[in-house]
Amino acid sequence: MDHRTPLKWQTRRQRADVHVTPIRDLREHTETRECWCVPVLHDEGEGYVVVHNSADGRELIERHGIN
Repeated sequence: MDHRTPLKWQTRRQRADVHVTPIRDLREHTETRECWCVPVLHDEGEGYVVVHNSADGRELIERHGIN
């Protein structure tokens, strides 16, 4: 993984849900609640914010500064 390039996320509405998926991850994601990455679901009443987990571990870098 090239740490000079910022790792980015995208959001996209899929019916009542909003999916947050990593851009250019090591593996392609499906914008479903059943994606291979076992996304975290945040209940927003009329739908969910579905936060996908990355294959490249960018969450660890962003949250904890782990390289």
